Amino acid sequence: MEPYIKQIDPGLFQDVSIFLETMTDEKYPRALWVDRFKFWWQDNPTATKDKAFGWILYDEHEIKGFYGYIQTVYYLNGNNVNAYSGTSWYVEEEYRSHSLDLFRHLFQQESACLLLNTTPSPHAEAIYNMFRFQILKQPWHNEVLMFPINGAELWDFLVRKKFSDNPLRPFLARLKYPVGWVIECLQNIRQFIFAKSEPNYQFKELTEFDVAYNDLWKSFKQRYDVMSVRDQKTLNWFYFGSPDLRTKRIVIEMKLNGKLIAYIAVNLPKAKSIGKEFQYFDVVDLVVIDERPSHYQAIFNELIRVAKDQTQKVILIRVVPFDIGIKKHLSKIGFTMSYKNPSFIYKYIGDEDEAIQNSLSNNHYATPLDGDRGYFVG
Repeated sequence: MEPYIKQIDPGLFQDVSIFLETMTDEKYPRALWVDRFKFWWQDNPTATKDKAFGWILYDEHEIKGFYGYIQTVYYLNGNNVNAYSGTSWYVEEEYRSHSLDLFRHLFQQESACLLLNTTPSPHAEAIYNMFRFQILKQPWHNEVLMFPINGAELWDFLVRKKFSDNPLRPFLARLKYPVGWVIECLQNIRQFIFAKSEPNYQFKELTEFDVAYNDLWKSFKQRYDVMSVRDQKTLNWFYFGSPDLRTKRIVIEMKLNGKLIAYIAVNLPKAKSIGKEFQYFDVVDLVVIDERPSHYQAIFNELIRVAKDQTQKVILIRVVPFDIGIKKHLSKIGFTMSYKNPSFIYKYIGDEDEAIQNSLSNNHYATPLDGDRGYFVG
């Protein structure tokens, strides 16, 4: 029998979760995959019930590959359109020639939609390029801003990562506390000089978004041509729709004189290095109602305070700038910059007029929430 492809449905969640657990060398256990499937598909308020969630490659009734996607709604040039973020594309090596068969089914879902991926592997990116996906070209998508929180733990992590087989590692490891103290002193000085907040800001850690976020969304979307919808219903699903993810995220709202003006959200991923686990904050979304410098300074000062108060020591806060303004503001309060390869790729299926293409390539607010990276935290 030739390999064949079948649409996933809830009755196959357990089988696919076992396959993905194996393909990820049990880094992501089956229970996590089942939680994500329910979150992505069954509880997703934007998911069209008569559309497939993904496709399974079988051979002799055994799973050999899978490609899934997450449906969301995008705001595009004043209209809402369906968007699909590719995720969890795994195919056993001897069946890689069938990868395209899994991918082609995505193009059958809509006559007009936006296809996205922000975490392509090199092999997957080559396939996306064959289908003429484009990379967001804003230069700040090549950059990562970082703010050290616990200097000693950060030094420990860097020594383990950069000098794992180096005979100097034991000597460098002994410098953990003096180097950490210097790092934190430098950061505190920069904060003291540059980060001055107005006294009337109020902060609260959220467990639910209220109706005021519909008005925040209406105001914020006027600044961009392309972004994921951020109304109350969508935000509650994205941030609090999964019991497991709820424990791996922090969302902080900010008000000024009682008026809602901003929120910031972080994932709480962990990095492992030579037998030790390190916690860091990864900013996955930020909405600020206007671009006043004090707003950015205030909300990041609060995030820094929250990071320092965590039970498990946080080594740093990581931000991929979502627009040029964020980069400018954060560099003033102690964030340092490094570089990465751009990985936000997209394709619009439909009538590709010049206005849509210009919007997609230029005025695009691209946070992890606007791609697939925000939908999976291991």
